[in-house]
Amino acid sequence: MTKILAVVILAFGLSLAALADEAKLKVDTSSNEDTSILVHKGPLPLVSPSPMELKIMEESDEISGDPDSDRLTSYKSWKEACAQWKKELKENNGKNLISSSCGTPHVNQDSVTFAKTNVSTGTYKLKVSIKDTN
Repeated sequence: MTKILAVVILAFGLSLAALADEAKLKVDTSSNEDTSILVHKGPLPLVSPSPMELKIMEESDEISGDPDSDRLTSYKSWKEACAQWKKELKENNGKNLISSSCGTPHVNQDSVTFAKTNVSTGTYKLKVSIKDTN
């Protein structure tokens, strides 16, 4: 009886060893994303994602309304230009836009036509990811 039990245990052990040598892997390839497969014998190495550095960029743009002989109309034009500038910043940069400000307008007056134009320097901050290439 002991010999039969030893043979059964030996056969079970050999079948487990055979299964350990052969591994099957199912990979879902229906996605459009990249797929990576790491095959390694021995303890798994520590795999860390590519280091990304976050950088805050500060930039500025000139914001200008349409020239007009009336100071209030010129200011309203600048306010519309400011709102449009902020909208475009948000559309182009999404969640990477930290802050934006149109600044304080000042009036430029044309010496010939006396048309007044409200102008300011708008500033904004963006969060940018920079991949370390080392």
